[in-house]
Amino acid sequence: MMKAKNIALAIAVSISFLAGCSTTPLKPAMQMTDAELCTTYGYSMAAGDSNRMLEVGNEAQKRMDAHGGVLSVPKETCQALSQAGVNQLSQEQAETARSQAAWAAIGQMGQQMQAQQAQQDAYNNQQMQQANQQIQQQQQMMLMQQQTQALQGINRSLGGW
Repeated sequence: MMKAKNIALAIAVSISFLAGCSTTPLKPAMQMTDAELCTTYGYSMAAGDSNRMLEVGNEAQKRMDAHGGVLSVPKETCQALSQAGVNQLSQEQAETARSQAAWAAIGQMGQQMQAQQAQQDAYNNQQMQQANQQIQQQQQMMLMQQQTQALQGINRSLGGW
């Protein structure tokens, strides 16, 4: 039981270290393609990240001003990519919810394992106490038999007194 508990703990710790590595730094808007600007704008809008929306929107506007009011992707494509950004955020939020549920289940499993271990320890302690009591009783009976035999020997040597 202790080995399973240690393995579960090691797995949980390993996963928690990996979970912290899932985020990457944001790519600056000026390094994005026009398609990435569209996707990131939708994602930022869905996330309520007004600073990122402003950064991406300003970069898109600069490019449009430099190229006659258009991006390299058609307006409809940009709108579709923006919706893809919204969908990406929804998927990430769903994954976060699944991950949180999994962590809650792992925590509950750990608590159950601890409770089972405590129950097993209590049972083992009870068995040990019973065994010790039986040993003490047997030792007392052996001592009483030795004392009885000694008294009988004395009684015989006194001539059946």
